[in-house]
Amino acid sequence: MGPLLVPISLIMMVSLALMLLGWRTAQRALGFAPADDWIEEAQWQPGDQLAYLANQALDDTQGQWRRPEWPGRPAARGQIFYRAWRDGM
Repeated sequence: MGPLLVPISLIMMVSLALMLLGWRTAQRALGFAPADDWIEEAQWQPGDQLAYLANQALDDTQGQWRRPEWPGRPAARGQIFYRAWRDGM
């Protein structure tokens, strides 16, 4: 690394801090509310629960007997090679 790496990085960090401070000062001067006032806290909705549970089992035949099926179904889910490896095809 070069000898100017540390001084330049310090100058960049100080200039970033000054730029952000100036930006917040300009926002307050123009009457814009701080971002903390209008950010809503995320809530867990029923659709989130269903999506979470749907993605828990990677194998859609979990807990079922193996049965012959059209190979396009696992291929569409991206599981054709996993099933071929698991079932020894």
